[in-house]
Amino acid sequence: MDVVILNSNNFVSLSANYNLDSQISLKKDYRSSYSGINLTLDECLSSARDTSSNKYSNFYLSNEFKYDNFLSLDSLTIGDTYTFTTYIAINSSGGLNNKTRYLNLDIGTPEFSNGYNYNFVENLFVDTSYFEIQFLENNKCTISNEYEFVKRYFSYDYLSNSFKFISAFNSELNEFNYSYDKDENLLTLSKKIYDKENYLTFDKITSLFTFVSASSGTATFDTFSADQILKLRNNNSTLGNNLSSSNYVYKKPYNTGELFVDLQTSTYDYDSNYLFNNEFYSIKPYKKANLDLNLINLKNQKTVNNDQSYGGVFINEPQFKHRYYENIFTGVNQEKGNYNIGLGFASYTISKKLKPDTLSYFHIPYDIYPYGKLNVNDSSLVISGAIPSDTPYFADKIFKKLGNYKYSSPFGNTSDTQTGDYLCTWLSGSDTINEKGIWVDRYYDPANISYYDALVNPSNDLTTNFDTASANSNVDNKKYDLFDKISDLTFEKGALYAYHHIGKNNATSFVNSMSGSLIFDNFDYYYDKDYFRYNFNKEITFNGNYFCKALETPLDSVSTFDNLSINFDLKIEDVNKPIGSQIIGNYSDRGLGIFNYRRITPHTITFAQKEIYIYNSNGRLLHKVFNDEIITSIVRNEPNGNFFVFDETAKVTKYTYIGGKIEQKYIPEIDNENNTNYYSFGKYIFIINGNDWYRLDTTSFIIKSKDELNYETVLLGENNLSIAAINNKVILTPGVNTKVHNNNVYYYEDFRLKKYNINTKETLTKLEVITLNDYTIDEDGNVYGIYENNKVFKINDRDFNEIKPQDAELSNYTGLEFGLSKKIDIINEFYNGELNKNLLTIYSLSANRVDNVDLYRTVTTKIDTDFLSPSSFADDILTSSSSTFDNNSNINNFNYVYNNYDDGSTLSVKVRLPQIYDVQTYEEGTLSLKLSSIGPGYHNFTVSLDTTNGLFNLLVDGANVDTYTFQNAQYSFGTLFSNQFFIGTEPSYGNNKLNENLKDNNYYNYSNFTIKDFYLYNKPLYLYETANIIRSKEQINDLYFQLPTGKRSYVENIDKYFKFKLPGRKSNQFNVKILDTGITEEVLQKNISNNINENITSVIPANTRLNNIEWEVEND
Repeated sequence: MDVVILNSNNFVSLSANYNLDSQISLKKDYRSSYSGINLTLDECLSSARDTSSNKYSNFYLSNEFKYDNFLSLDSLTIGDTYTFTTYIAINSSGGLNNKTRYLNLDIGTPEFSNGYNYNFVENLFVDTSYFEIQFLENNKCTISNEYEFVKRYFSYDYLSNSFKFISAFNSELNEFNYSYDKDENLLTLSKKIYDKENYLTFDKITSLFTFVSASSGTATFDTFSADQILKLRNNNSTLGNNLSSSNYVYKKPYNTGELFVDLQTSTYDYDSNYLFNNEFYSIKPYKKANLDLNLINLKNQKTVNNDQSYGGVFINEPQFKHRYYENIFTGVNQEKGNYNIGLGFASYTISKKLKPDTLSYFHIPYDIYPYGKLNVNDSSLVISGAIPSDTPYFADKIFKKLGNYKYSSPFGNTSDTQTGDYLCTWLSGSDTINEKGIWVDRYYDPANISYYDALVNPSNDLTTNFDTASANSNVDNKKYDLFDKISDLTFEKGALYAYHHIGKNNATSFVNSMSGSLIFDNFDYYYDKDYFRYNFNKEITFNGNYFCKALETPLDSVSTFDNLSINFDLKIEDVNKPIGSQIIGNYSDRGLGIFNYRRITPHTITFAQKEIYIYNSNGRLLHKVFNDEIITSIVRNEPNGNFFVFDETAKVTKYTYIGGKIEQKYIPEIDNENNTNYYSFGKYIFIINGNDWYRLDTTSFIIKSKDELNYETVLLGENNLSIAAINNKVILTPGVNTKVHNNNVYYYEDFRLKKYNINTKETLTKLEVITLNDYTIDEDGNVYGIYENNKVFKINDRDFNEIKPQDAELSNYTGLEFGLSKKIDIINEFYNGELNKNLLTIYSLSANRVDNVDLYRTVTTKIDTDFLSPSSFADDILTSSSSTFDNNSNINNFNYVYNNYDDGSTLSVKVRLPQIYDVQTYEEGTLSLKLSSIGPGYHNFTVSLDTTNGLFNLLVDGANVDTYTFQNAQYSFGTLFSNQFFIGTEPSYGNNKLNENLKDNNYYNYSNFTIKDFYLYNKPLYLYETANIIRSKEQINDLYFQLPTGKRSYVENIDKYFKFKLPGRKSNQFNVKILDTGITEEVLQKNISNNINENITSVIPANTRLNNIEWEVEND
């Protein structure tokens, strides 16, 4: 017998590596023997489950472990010089919002050779709104866009002091200095010109970029102005150094517009089996001592049927893990083995498909290792898709056969009381249909409750055991006529079960059962703005031209119940763009409405002596209303509600916008000679009278003094002339014409327009003028005003007056000579379906001579915020006094709507209900939803008003997103719904649309959304009633229940095994090798080769070509 002594000369320990990616290293350990043999111990091959050799390859079935157990990944970090693709946004330093605009290559009209200008757009375009920022050394960068295969660089033109995109690269023109906050995704650009650093700044006047010289001091993101900060997308320039076999669970609930990872149910790494293989030819034992391995992770997370499902049986393993690999089958270890690789694995479950709308029967196997029996709440039914509800009738249910027939029938031997009857268990839901329920057993007293009622009614109580129910039933036996307890039902060996899975047909049946409460069953027709009628077909897309009507008869005529629910499907095309003000409803000064953007100014109101003048925004006089007494002030709140007239006799009168007088009240607290001023916020009017102030409720006309209220009073001087309010603060100022904008209080005092900051308590001067006729502030903080009777100013948020003094004459813009300008205010309106926000109303007196008497005629001018494109409308109102209208203010009510409503980022629902015993007292409830929380496509909305129980709910996609509670049984619909519902246009008084009352059908028709399946019910709809409406419209999937089966063995074959390689190839040509045919005759080989050449083109990719056919024949 030969004895071979092993040493380093004749024995080599191979080292496993993964040579397809230099960033990946296989972990290993090293050992040395006394004989001088060096051993390499590779972690990936440690405790291998099985090995096999076949077809000149070695195969290794690994033990179960994670990637981190056997390999490491080098950190992949991008250096300081790299290219980053992103959008570039302005008006977004605090995050993307509805004012965000994106830099865009303006491909409309090239102004120079191979170059383009730029503009700013609301929505991103794939080709022209994304840019490559190339970060260079020395804190420099370039910005470029490649359009139609031409790269153009953002460049500065020194001659014209402007920016353009040009194709020529020139570092002087193209390169900018930058500051980059990677955490917040913020960027600033600058360039040194004449040794002075100039920063790229967005000019709101020209809507273009310009350079602004840097101020002294160090420039940081805290010192940059908002117009100098550009917003970029997230930049993930560093990759982690960990690999994981993660199993993420994604959810998309109502309150997020995007998918997110559910942290509770996701598994971030788990043990898995891997198949390693190595080809003989790659081993170079004495040159490299290498063992080049390929690897593939196996399908431990798949069921026997190759599905992915929960229901794994082992507590210490993930619930989705079903396969445990044990063997490799390749035939006998030899050069010529099986062509396919077989993998043997064990599984402990089988899938049972439970179809919707079906009662499915199944047995539990007699071997359910590792369980003896399994409680239903420990099973995978819920996580696999069981459907909950608030009653058994519309929830998934399980029935168990309780029979002792193990050897004489197929029912098995169960441990429960064996009566031969089925035991019913059902899935009771939680507070949202998107969350998991709990399996409970339903019990009832058949002497008091029928079988059907026990199925369809919710129970009053959930108990944990019978002892509690038994003890309490003697005290309150009626309570325990129907009750649920946490389920005792178990899955036992051999037992027979029946499972009813709720489906679309069941849900539809439920919806049909509510037809008796249906008072509006979708639309039959819809109309364009000129009242041409069209047949309704499935859905209506509102584009500024269409509207619908619902509930055209008073609610009292179709329902005697003071309950109402609205259910509909809504799709908003762009949640960042306002879709309208009141898109659904009949709310004016009362009623119910669904709102989006409420900062609208449909009416201009002025007054003189006892006369009130109501205009639309184009200056058309709609109504002339006569008050009983001389008017001192008009105060407004809701834009399409009521306005309030205060007169010299200390009375306040409530009017509608069509001139109707509603209510009047005498206020003795202000019947004196003291100075009185008014300001509205919320549903209240705040009144200053001398040194005292009060709050008037505009719904009930109840007035309270400051001592009865809990507000923080802010005094800005000793002599209080005017009042303002915001949230819980009341501000008293020593000036006049006080307005609040964000955290700033503006007022005019001592020939100065002053601004007081509520937070910093600092007072600044915005403007100095001898006579300030009026001013207003837009959403961006720009201040517009009239001074010295005929001059205008526009002060931007950097306190710069954009109107030069020599250009300030109003006649330069309106064309009105000999005019006295009195009042100015912002116009926010929907016209032809679009929201217009850059408009102003200027109310003036134009000098006229009528019958040889000098008179002034009122003129209303509509002009944009750059004081361009004026249109003036003169009416027949004449006055002899140049001071007429001096005491008017807030003629368009913009300051109120700005302070009380958001920028259209929410969808809100509002109701005003009259009290049963005092119809002048109203209950107001508001519900809201952030539109950013919903994704694209249709969403189901339910508005439910339950006056019996005092609940007002908003549900979205089966989740209760907001609730308002009020005193039950105190409020009635009364005449609340005597007006019809409008959809897609604004309702108003007299059962009319607002645009009808404004006498222009182009006003306040809404767009950017689609509605379908619109229903009204005379009952409140709660969570699971809404859930069944949603389920009736969608396909409910089969439920796959993983039944425990004990250990069962399976074999799967690998038919194709693709080697991973980096993208790309050296050649489009390939060779074909023909092996093991036994054909040695050259003529026959040539004929076969020719045949392959003729036919192979029909099966290979079009961009590849056969290079050569090689015959390999085993030598004898």
